[in-house]
Amino acid sequence: MGLANFTDIDVSRNRLEGDISFMFGKNTSLIYADFSRNLLRFDFSKVEYFSKSLRGLDLNHNMITGSLPVVLVDSSLDRLNVSYNRMCGRIPVGGRLQELETTSYFHNRCLCGKDKTVSKLKWAGQSFVTNYGHIQYDNDVVHL
Repeated sequence: MGLANFTDIDVSRNRLEGDISFMFGKNTSLIYADFSRNLLRFDFSKVEYFSKSLRGLDLNHNMITGSLPVVLVDSSLDRLNVSYNRMCGRIPVGGRLQELETTSYFHNRCLCGKDKTVSKLKWAGQSFVTNYGHIQYDNDVVHL
């Protein structure tokens, strides 16, 4: 991508492969990025910085591993969708991450969290079955 600097990019529904984590660096001016429904593979937890201008990030339906980076707490994201990946670990507490829809985190290996983010999953004491296992409510934590 060289010196190209985008504010909005939508390359969804392609067969893009590889690591696009360089797109989130300090020197980018991205406001909205949609990389959903591709074949992207990288460790999301290794992303160390998100541009303050980034408001929306859609990474659903890829093969992304790792966990949600703690730096997301300090981001300006209004929208984030990491559903249908291979992520694991706790959802960091803070920022807007607990305000996002629960569906933003669905169908990952073992993302879990507490507070508002996952409280929507425990309605009426029900449990749900996903592609990757059973959702179980346990001590204010939902295990996917």
